[in-house]
Amino acid sequence: MKWEYRLEKFKMDGFFNKAIDETSVIQALNSLGDMGWELISFEGQSIGFGETKEILAVLKRSKD
Repeated sequence: MKWEYRLEKFKMDGFFNKAIDETSVIQALNSLGDMGWELISFEGQSIGFGETKEILAVLKRSKD
């Protein structure tokens, strides 16, 4: 079986207390799932000092 991969970035909002819009992320991932994408990794990307600037999602689906 062959796979294709996709990266999705979700930006953190806020200046001092960064947060992610969970509703938007869930909607985006559900939409991608409807297109056959499967989430395989979800992790924060930091800019230093332990501050997360974005969340990176890695997805895969069968390449037919």
